[in-house]
Amino acid sequence: MVRYIVEDGDNAQTFFEQTPKAYLALVVNNRINKAIPIHDTVDVGRDKTNTIVVSDQKVSRNHANVTVYDEATIVTDHGSANGTYVNNLYIKQPTRLQNEDKIRFGDTLFIFMTHEPELNKLIVDNSAFSDKPSEQITDNDRTSSSIISLSPNTQHLSTVWFALGCIAFIIVTLITVLAFLLGSLFASGGF
Repeated sequence: MVRYIVEDGDNAQTFFEQTPKAYLALVVNNRINKAIPIHDTVDVGRDKTNTIVVSDQKVSRNHANVTVYDEATIVTDHGSANGTYVNNLYIKQPTRLQNEDKIRFGDTLFIFMTHEPELNKLIVDNSAFSDKPSEQITDNDRTSSSIISLSPNTQHLSTVWFALGCIAFIIVTLITVLAFLLGSLFASGGF
């Protein structure tokens, strides 16, 4: 929490401001240019009603938002024309952010940070603007170091393995119930 004291002659007023939960660092010319604190939700877009107004023609009027919760920070694209990219991966669903994830709205790059960024820090990794096509994030489940993105072939195999797992579970459950019934039948002297 930050405390401000404003003095005006004989009058003094105290203002309190919550410490930001996270930051969006604007990257310009491979350097952190500005740090934007996030207290709860920030809206990003070209429209002047957004918390962060971006003058980039590839950014939609109401492009996306970033929301900080107690245990997670989520970026959500609002159906923008040019999409939102996290670490050069196109997102369609709300996506959990991790410290130093690169978020691209149009041609504008931000870095999500859980601590106050160092202004003018050089950003060497320019992978957020790769020319090769990006995969789409279809699964928001992330590990600490990577994003799990399922290709159509992998999705098919996952469905097959899921079905086999369900069938195995049903078979084991039926055998267990049958064993219980037979055990009860023998214990009661029915056989």
